[in-house]
Amino acid sequence: MTEYSAPPSKGDWKPVEPVRSSFARTTIYAFGWMYDWVNRVAWIVAALSVPFYLYVAFTRSQRRSASPNRRHKKQSSAKTSRSVGSTGCR
Repeated sequence: MTEYSAPPSKGDWKPVEPVRSSFARTTIYAFGWMYDWVNRVAWIVAALSVPFYLYVAFTRSQRRSASPNRRHKKQSSAKTSRSVGSTGCR
């Protein structure tokens, strides 16, 4: 025990770099973790949204292609009902 009681000489000290605080390390780790998971979630949302947008585009195109036929049927049925119901007298 007597060997440790003497103060060390100046030559025994080695320069060391300052240690970063654990708060800084924890913050950097947390931001890295959040970046990784948010990036994963964004890719999953993007991958799942593609079929939804394709479905919406497909159903809208079906409605647009079917709507002129419906209008034509309504107009032709209205014309035939007028011609059937009219007496031709003016």
